[in-house]
Amino acid sequence: MRVLTARDVGAGYAVAVAVAWLGAIATLAGPVAAAPLAPAPTPRPVAAPQETLATPGSAPISAEASASELTTDFEPLEASANAVPEVLLDWSEIPGVFESDLFRRSGNALYLESRRRIGEVELLAAKRRDAERLWRSLESFIGLLSDKNRMSKFELASQMGNALLRIDEATWSALRVGAQAYELAASIQATRSRLLDAWQVSSDADPGVKALLDAEARIPTVETGSSAIRFLALIQAGDSDPTQAPIQSHEFGVALMSEEPATIRTVYQALRGELKEKLALQLAALLDDIERDQIEFEQSDLKIAEVVDLLGLEPVGNNPLDQASSLY
Repeated sequence: MRVLTARDVGAGYAVAVAVAWLGAIATLAGPVAAAPLAPAPTPRPVAAPQETLATPGSAPISAEASASELTTDFEPLEASANAVPEVLLDWSEIPGVFESDLFRRSGNALYLESRRRIGEVELLAAKRRDAERLWRSLESFIGLLSDKNRMSKFELASQMGNALLRIDEATWSALRVGAQAYELAASIQATRSRLLDAWQVSSDADPGVKALLDAEARIPTVETGSSAIRFLALIQAGDSDPTQAPIQSHEFGVALMSEEPATIRTVYQALRGELKEKLALQLAALLDDIERDQIEFEQSDLKIAEVVDLLGLEPVGNNPLDQASSLY
């Protein structure tokens, strides 16, 4: 996928940004403070039953008296002995992509039950992984800025083309990191825009350069703040190494169904080839699961209608999910 450029951010700004992000990264890698668990409620003691109770001048009360004739203020416990107490997790204010996937899954009825439960150890590991990736992204960003002045003087189309490829890779790498790296992606795009302007002025007479710049000008700027663009970056993160993908490939469909309806449409329409076919099969299977298990989730009607339309299904009767199984 093609990435676009950005305005220059000065060297002084880069250093200031780097210092600010170092503190943010340290925070991401810090320990997770779990909220203390509330103590289990203690039942009130109940007096042991007696055979008879009698007071002077009154008849004894038989032990066989009906329970309705006796009163008690005992309140039975509702929680079973095997109930697992809820753990309050310390989510980051600006999470990276691995932590974001945990947050997406946490308590989400669209996922398998085992995938909805997130523990402290898993969250801490995700935060550390995001922090390490942010370090690498920051180093790449600083290196790109340090070379900006040299790149602005390129005169050959081949030099410009290589620089644009480097900018493209840096942008999408930042989008696959998340958190503060989203700001890096926007800054890299600004650098691209400034370079194109500089090349246009310095190499206007070269037909090869002109053809390159004209082609680049027709490519829209990457909307780094778009949820659809960010999701596309994530599901393509494992193309070369699946272990580096924050979203597992078999969960692309359920992850996309967890997004806003407009994002679902934009992402699905942007995909091509095998990845789109895989996503279509997963979405169709998910529609069947939703119908069979009566799964309830946020904006379910809107999202189901969006997916039914994208997959080209025609509802039979009053059930929009009747044809989902036909895709697989």
